[in-house]
Amino acid sequence: MDRKKIKKQAKMLMKKHFGFLVAICLVSAMITSEFGGTLSWIFSQNNETINEEMTALPSDLSTSKGITRHFR
Repeated sequence: MDRKKIKKQAKMLMKKHFGFLVAICLVSAMITSEFGGTLSWIFSQNNETINEEMTALPSDLSTSKGITRHFR
């Protein structure tokens, strides 16, 4: 297949499926805007878990001196 033929077929397929692609984008935009707050709850739970794990660290590792000492 030469380049011109492939390019022509690609344009035809794009024209054929353009409406479907636009519809999919609109549906995904509506779903994203409707359920956007769902992920914030998950991330807040994750942040609470991380904060709890950080407070459970030994005191010598939780200070900046303990952390930088290991990287020098």
